[in-house]
Amino acid sequence: MSRWHKTSCTVPDVHVVLDADIPHCRACDTVPDLTQLSAAIAGFSPLPPLPPDEALDQVFLTWPPTVAYLGSCREKSSEQCSEDFKSAAQDHGAFTPSVIYKRPLQVDEFRLLRLPPTHDHNAPVHLDIEIYKDDEYPNYEATSYTWGGEDEDSTLCKPIFVGPYWDVTFQTRNCWSMLQTLRFRRGDRVLWVDAMCIDQANMKEREQQVTKMLRLYEAAVQVVVYLGPDVTQPLGPQMLCQKRRGLHELQAYEQITLLDLLKRKYFSRLWVVQELMLSRSAVMRVGITDYHIDERTGDRIQRLDRSWDWSRTSAPWLQHAARRHVKADPHKSGLLDLLISTASCQCSDPRDRVFGLLALDGDQEDQKISLDYSLSAQHVMMGVFTHCLVKHRDLRVFWGAAGIGHWSEYPSWVPPWK
Repeated sequence: MSRWHKTSCTVPDVHVVLDADIPHCRACDTVPDLTQLSAAIAGFSPLPPLPPDEALDQVFLTWPPTVAYLGSCREKSSEQCSEDFKSAAQDHGAFTPSVIYKRPLQVDEFRLLRLPPTHDHNAPVHLDIEIYKDDEYPNYEATSYTWGGEDEDSTLCKPIFVGPYWDVTFQTRNCWSMLQTLRFRRGDRVLWVDAMCIDQANMKEREQQVTKMLRLYEAAVQVVVYLGPDVTQPLGPQMLCQKRRGLHELQAYEQITLLDLLKRKYFSRLWVVQELMLSRSAVMRVGITDYHIDERTGDRIQRLDRSWDWSRTSAPWLQHAARRHVKADPHKSGLLDLLISTASCQCSDPRDRVFGLLALDGDQEDQKISLDYSLSAQHVMMGVFTHCLVKHRDLRVFWGAAGIGHWSEYPSWVPPWK
């Protein structure tokens, strides 16, 4: 978030001070004051504020476009009403461009991180951010992790250095720990990491990039799962690469059981469901071993343990990993199926309870639903209810109706999904 060189420094020459693990520019004889830079962003949220919910007597539904609302905006046209929502959301989600991003992404672009190799696990995390076209990009891996980690600490507190100037940005401890651990001993590693490849403060860019999640995870060579530093260990000084086994072999080689592993907060996050189901394959490091996950993993685990019952685990959806999407019953809403099956999953933005599932939905009607981060969470939940009822005539949508328990937030007929 900040450049720490003297303004006269046009050709930086940065090296890491031995034993101090801090960058120093020999061209301008400067080091970053990380304490001061960190204090400047204290309390800063990586995500823009949510648009506020409207009063129930002032909700004029315009979304999703699959539903033809009658008189929802009274004297206003649907387009005018939508613009009002967008304007209000922009006021709440205004952003300041970060120096680590050269420019906002175009509609047909995305970013990747390039991590150089290191033999020192404790060396500062330094990387380059590169922009690619949707139809022209190198082999890369997509990451799957939780911003806050097992202790749910979403404080932006750990420095990551970017580009030739080693510009400083701060990420959560878990994101930083992941990047620190994923560095190769030999050769660069190219990664897609949501926290850094998307300018999270830019609502328009975030909306465009989330729409691409299906392609981003399907196009990746594999998805790399990071469960946290207490589970994932760095390689020893003599090891150039990690061991590899199938996830069904976990209990034969590790002290932790698969059942216990699935109880971690990582598997309760809603975005993780999409990331693992859309992948070609995934690897999950436990200790110093990478455990492989593909579309046959669920079946292999059940064949190895006849008593295994996915429905009794904390993450029954994992049996569908790498299968790309959920096959929808033609007489039911595929989106509603997903909402019901992921009801216990968590997400930081309540709107992502819907937006984070759209890429998994194979139903043609549901695929017409567009992402719109200018809408309030209340507007999204009411819109999804209406879509499931009007387009699919799926009465299961009433199963979780809020009733009078949430009368101040929702009409009694809308499930309190958020």
